[in-house]
Amino acid sequence: MEIIQSIIFFIIAIGILVTVHEFGHFWVARRLGVKVLRFSIGFGKPLLMRKAGDGTEYILAAIPLGGYVRMLGEQDDEINETNRHQAFNHKPLIVRTAIVSAGPLLNFIFAIMAYWLIYTVGLPGQIAMIGEITRDSIAAQAGMKADEQIIRVNDTQTPDWTTANDALLKAVIADTGLDIHTRTDSGGLRRYRLSLTDQTGLINDNGLVSNLGLQPWRPPVWIGEVTAGGPAHKAGLQQGDLIISADGQEIRNWTQWVRYISERPGRPIHIIAERHTGQAELTVIPERVHADGRDIGRIGVHGHIPEEIRRRHYVEISYNPLAAVAEAIEQTWDLSILMVRMLGRMIVGEASYKNISGPITIAHYAGITAELGWLEYVRFLALISISLGVLNLLPIPMLDGGHLLYYAIESVRGRPLSDEAMATGQQIGLIFLILIMGLAFYNDFGRLLG
Repeated sequence: MEIIQSIIFFIIAIGILVTVHEFGHFWVARRLGVKVLRFSIGFGKPLLMRKAGDGTEYILAAIPLGGYVRMLGEQDDEINETNRHQAFNHKPLIVRTAIVSAGPLLNFIFAIMAYWLIYTVGLPGQIAMIGEITRDSIAAQAGMKADEQIIRVNDTQTPDWTTANDALLKAVIADTGLDIHTRTDSGGLRRYRLSLTDQTGLINDNGLVSNLGLQPWRPPVWIGEVTAGGPAHKAGLQQGDLIISADGQEIRNWTQWVRYISERPGRPIHIIAERHTGQAELTVIPERVHADGRDIGRIGVHGHIPEEIRRRHYVEISYNPLAAVAEAIEQTWDLSILMVRMLGRMIVGEASYKNISGPITIAHYAGITAELGWLEYVRFLALISISLGVLNLLPIPMLDGGHLLYYAIESVRGRPLSDEAMATGQQIGLIFLILIMGLAFYNDFGRLLG
């Protein structure tokens, strides 16, 4: 079911974002007098097709990994005096540039609208409270302490872990130095200067926060709903129980608890739990469940965070509708620049190529964010939309940025490149894209099997 959910929400995400991108090309082309022959969402065999009165074909195709807008004059269309004024390749350079730029531009506009909605409604987040400091890490060497809240990274305020992570990533990629300001439990303020001598290994699959040696605070294991008839219910676990230890090992947070249970299907686990009547000693035997190609243990409980803890450790970030516009534009701009710098770092070898993700990883996160709630899914859509906008503007033939590169050369030369030169560029671009997609799938399968 998790795989099916991921696939469904991946297709929905790609469908929305491809439609947004291609509609940008379509809408501007129509407004500037270019005849659109086909508007296709997806590639391959058409599943649905409708031909409008103006001759435009609207297609939903079988392979939901892209789309295209075909305009008169882009291929070997019959051009005559009657329709020459509607042909794309007979339009002035500024018109062609506007049409090609419109797709990525609409991806950025979509992201701004998505972030505006998020900031207006308000998205709950966890304050940037440090749970643990990894021994001998960069953070440990700087003298950072657990149980302190990160309130600022350089000049950026960090009300939650999402903004803290973005600010840390921005500082590391821009190589501007890293000053972290924290607040202690007693209200005192501290400043730490982190030394980043080797940044190459900081940005990889493990995550920047973890690589710096910072472990976010995670709530202890309070038991919420207990599934009737499940292993936990049979063992006597109750709603409101606080798990203290399992088999003599201290249980500090839900992540550790889930891992401990998952790794022990069918094996008795001795649990000590704190409840209002005192400590209780129980033995639970996780049932064996086959998931993700292996057997794991489950006991049938859901987590719960008491209201007092929720008020202390969670915050909702929201703005009035006007202020949300400025915040949405700034967030979209910052993430766009961040992605460009990240790509630059990967090209020169200062960031791991493992940061490149393909459809499998994207589908995985589509399913996760959808499960977390519609606002998280909208934030996921915004991030992927920015990625599509940035990637499509890269000066690679076959992409919008490649066409814009051709037009820039044309503006300097005073005439277009020859058909042979553009055909060679297309072949190079195709090879490059195949290599990138191969690397993305390689990384995807590495994460899946690892």
